[in-house]
Amino acid sequence: MWRVDGAYAFHALASGATAVTGIDINPATPKFCERNAAAKDRVRFVQSDINDPALPDRVGEFDVVFCSGVLYHVPNPVFSIEQLRRLCRGTLILTTASVLERETPHAAVFLPYLDVAERQRLDFDFSAPARKRGLDSAVVEHRGYANWLWLPTASCVRAMVRFAGFEPLACYEHRHVTTLVARAAPVETQWGPRRDPSA
Repeated sequence: MWRVDGAYAFHALASGATAVTGIDINPATPKFCERNAAAKDRVRFVQSDINDPALPDRVGEFDVVFCSGVLYHVPNPVFSIEQLRRLCRGTLILTTASVLERETPHAAVFLPYLDVAERQRLDFDFSAPARKRGLDSAVVEHRGYANWLWLPTASCVRAMVRFAGFEPLACYEHRHVTTLVARAAPVETQWGPRRDPSA
């Protein structure tokens, strides 16, 4: 909902989706409600936290899951991607803020408690006023998800997605954004078998 008012859901409808569910931690905005009413309430909206273990049982599984602007705000991105896997029986499209590749592949930067000089070395544009809590200013712990917590490299995003039970199909990097397209796949780890929603 934040600054897009459910636009992705309405794009899915316009592109031929037969059923669309939007999930956001924020409540539905008035603009979303107006647009959904005009679309005969064809978008089901669920206000919830992606990290709520009960979410998959509440909302079910989907052929396509689109997740944008979430991964860098969550304290445990692997768990969040595992939640996406529980929701997805087909294709995942995941877009996240990211940092340029490092010498070591699969790297990620944990933003809390970096000093100003370390944050500036991340090569983001800091000429604008501080807007990204945790990236261009210090983390404010009581603000929770409003903080930026992680900047993974694209290779890190691919590895986390594989670990959670997806097969990466395509990866697009543009400036400080990585978009990954992946397919749900069965996976077993030393932590036990993970449920394959397509089975």
